[in-house]
Amino acid sequence: MKQSKREALPSGKFVSVRAVAVLFVALLGILMVPACTYSGSENLVVESGEPRAQIIISEEPERLVRLAAEELRDYVKKISGAELPVRTVLDESYPTSIYLGRSQYTDDLGITDEGPGHGAFRIISGPDYVVLLGHDLDYQPPELAPQKLRDPNIVERWDEATRDYTDSYWGYPLFSLWRQYNDETGTWFHDQSGSLNAVYALLRHWGVRWYFPGEVGEVVPEQTSLSVPELDEVVRPDFKVRRFFGPAYFVMSRDDLLWIRRLGLNYGYPVLGSTGHVHGLRRLHGREELQEMHPEYYALIGGERMLRGRGHVCFNSEGFTQETIQYVRAVFDLLDEPTVDLWPEDGFRMCECEKCAGLSPAEVVFPFVKRVAEEVYTTHPDRLITCGAYSSFRLPPDNLDEFPPNVAVTVAFQRPGLDEPESWGAMYGGVSYEDLIGGWSAKVEKGNILGNSNHRGHGVLMTRSIARDLRARRGRSLGDWNETGHMRGGDVRAGRETGRQTFVLGIHHLNLYVNARLLWDAEQDLDALLDEYYEKFYGPVADQMKEALEMAESGYTRGEGRASLPTETRIAVTELMESAREEAGDTVYGQRIAYILEEEPSLESLLQRLREQQEAEAARLEAPLAVAAPSGELPETYELVDLQTGETPDERTTFTVEWHDGDLIFDIRCEESDMENLMISRNIWSGDSIAVLLETPTHAYYQIEVNPDGDLWDADREYGVINDKWSSLAEVETERGEDFWRVRIRIPVMDDAAGGLDPLHNVVGEKPTPENPWFFQVGRARFRDFEKIGAYGFTATGGSYHVRGRFGRLVVGEE
Repeated sequence: MKQSKREALPSGKFVSVRAVAVLFVALLGILMVPACTYSGSENLVVESGEPRAQIIISEEPERLVRLAAEELRDYVKKISGAELPVRTVLDESYPTSIYLGRSQYTDDLGITDEGPGHGAFRIISGPDYVVLLGHDLDYQPPELAPQKLRDPNIVERWDEATRDYTDSYWGYPLFSLWRQYNDETGTWFHDQSGSLNAVYALLRHWGVRWYFPGEVGEVVPEQTSLSVPELDEVVRPDFKVRRFFGPAYFVMSRDDLLWIRRLGLNYGYPVLGSTGHVHGLRRLHGREELQEMHPEYYALIGGERMLRGRGHVCFNSEGFTQETIQYVRAVFDLLDEPTVDLWPEDGFRMCECEKCAGLSPAEVVFPFVKRVAEEVYTTHPDRLITCGAYSSFRLPPDNLDEFPPNVAVTVAFQRPGLDEPESWGAMYGGVSYEDLIGGWSAKVEKGNILGNSNHRGHGVLMTRSIARDLRARRGRSLGDWNETGHMRGGDVRAGRETGRQTFVLGIHHLNLYVNARLLWDAEQDLDALLDEYYEKFYGPVADQMKEALEMAESGYTRGEGRASLPTETRIAVTELMESAREEAGDTVYGQRIAYILEEEPSLESLLQRLREQQEAEAARLEAPLAVAAPSGELPETYELVDLQTGETPDERTTFTVEWHDGDLIFDIRCEESDMENLMISRNIWSGDSIAVLLETPTHAYYQIEVNPDGDLWDADREYGVINDKWSSLAEVETERGEDFWRVRIRIPVMDDAAGGLDPLHNVVGEKPTPENPWFFQVGRARFRDFEKIGAYGFTATGGSYHVRGRFGRLVVGEE
């Protein structure tokens, strides 16, 4: 049902949705006088350092209402030194009562939480009271939920419960439910927090800001008197879903958990539910039992069904469509979930059956989603089905006009560069922002769009791109869930190991802060928001920090592919911040800059990186060249040399390389006089193995290793970090002869536009040319009795495979 654009207030007044944003701004800076100035029409909270108000909550408050009372009490004390009592029964001796959350007192006043949802709230003041009220709800797991983080009986219980829906076996959808419960705070990420948001709005009115987790990141003014003016307002966010996908909630540090709450972020449970809102379809088809019973459900590729791992499905399989319909209904009925996600498994593989032949990925995925949604709508019209527009199925399909009203689409795109007309008009291969967002908006019920952008590159500031995106999606999008980095295993800001996860922020904290504030009011003045940030957070060195961070925002590379800050610019930014820290000295301003610098590469490491880059560029002008044969051409054969000496070893290794339909194909032949004693290790690089290392113009670099059994290990080594969550999706064939073993490896390559949307899969780069070559290494390791007896490469490095400055050049030959 479409939401009304006007909402009744308890007093009988009406406020338009756009007026809410104006009222919100007014609430944060009501009256052009300091917050400590008192007039007779205001309710006193603190006067000359003495409490004049009490906080009233119900006898059984919701979890986040209890937290809200603690936050209000603690910050009033930080600001003024006065401690407000938190009570459940009214004490007539206090001139002002702050009714927080629903209680018998708000009921007696006739003030309810009806209407505002998704974190919205009311602030109403009367002659001797202030009401801070929004929709508050303690999440309760369904009866058919795991009893703890790992429940060995849940699959059996799920199988039994679903017997009325299927004779097959589905994956259990809520395996990760307890990852949304934080035992340190005793809260669920799903808990609804309208009244808590009201408290934070009031604290912002009094001048409190939270730019960074923990005390060092907060701005708390000192005031001896506090008051609340006459108000009767509703504040509603522009977007219902306001989530950053970073540290897992169940191990998130308390400081980080409170920070996201203080910024007004949420999980978006009423929209997204608990079953997962990305690649959700794999929860249905991932079990071996289903694969064994119904192999016909799965994609047909090269004459074989794709049953490895969780499998990849045929979206034109009628049996699988009916299975999905029943699965969705079971999730709604048995788990009472608001949403089921049908986003396909990662690393999408296209079925080659007759029904799928000639269609694009989008032309099979989204008609399937529509067929399922239409059937489910007849029985569950109040529930939602989601799917992602992503990678090879990012653009709206031509064979589908519109979805039923119960479908929402998550559109994955990259924000960097949207502040420039060129990027706005041609985000991906000439597709404009409006073609992407507007194209999907035209196919779904108004507002049923979600945005997803990867914020993991925390060296890139993009506040203006964020603002432009959110302003364009305001009124036609449910909101955002964005990916960002996090630190595992320790709270670095606390200076100790805590076992908790924290956000990895650095200068990226400003992206998150701006994003969070604009999700509430996308039309607010960004320049004013940033100027306030510099002034409040950096005090006497505000100008220096503004210069540094504006340089970071203006200096990153734009265009298709991964955005990055060039090393020279990053050095200049770091030098400016180091100078500002030195000038600020041992003050809170200096401490803030120090914490930011701690989560950025050090100046020393950046200077070393620049020297390595300069040396590598000079050396690469003379690097050995390999030419990948285009389709239909005979490939040239290349030979490996000893990594240390550059000489040809006795056990020779040769390879060819081809470029076929956007894939790189390496065929590597390893001569071996002692085939019986090949050493095969579970850690592939610790035994006989070959390696392919690839550096593209936009990514440095990827590592793929294969042993004679065809076992593969791969990792993304961008930024010097080994990310083995990344997968090349390479296909491997092996062969053994009397005196050789051989590996043929086919590596799919995504162009910068498509690959930038999926940082965890595929080699990403444009086709290598003489003007823009790739750099690469092919290596081989020989082991006997756990000792390495040979290490060879296409180029001699004097060390390991991983000396990037000694990589060879790779281009594709002329067709």
